[in-house]
Amino acid sequence: MILNKKIIILILLTCIASINSYDNTNCELLDVELLENESCRLQEDCGKGSYVPNPDHDIDRTVPERICKCDKGYITDDGGVCNYEKKKKWILFIASFLGGWTGVDWFILARGNTDYKVTGAFKLILSFIVFVFFCRAMCSVRRGDPYEELVIVILVFFISTASFCWWMIDWIRILDDLFPDGNGIGLQNAI
Repeated sequence: MILNKKIIILILLTCIASINSYDNTNCELLDVELLENESCRLQEDCGKGSYVPNPDHDIDRTVPERICKCDKGYITDDGGVCNYEKKKKWILFIASFLGGWTGVDWFILARGNTDYKVTGAFKLILSFIVFVFFCRAMCSVRRGDPYEELVIVILVFFISTASFCWWMIDWIRILDDLFPDGNGIGLQNAI
């Protein structure tokens, strides 16, 4: 009987020690939306998510009874839990469709990534060059300089074709989930 009391006291002390050593930075991603770890014990630990019953707990009692489930469009990133909002695919597609020739899609997805910002700026400059060469071509037609007109028309054709192809490739990448944001995170699919 004394041995049983010692074991019960030891178990209680172990439980109390584990509660006191609680740290919410250790929550890890199990799959896309569900998070579980012993240290995720409160709703506040779930960031933009909910603290819900773990469906696997009925099958396997070694897994936590409750877990964090991220709200739609949020994932776990950089040590937080449900703290990163994914960009919406449909918004990005509309922005790319209407203003993709200016690089707006690259700027939206940059999230601080310099490579994305530089690519967006290059796309904007390329569009500006097409506009300048087009205006130049129109001016040369009025002046009647056939050589200058031919060179400028060829340049406008090739640069605008390249710009249009890049624009369309970005649409395809968005629709086919091949265009992550500047941190490598995919887009949110549903509206």
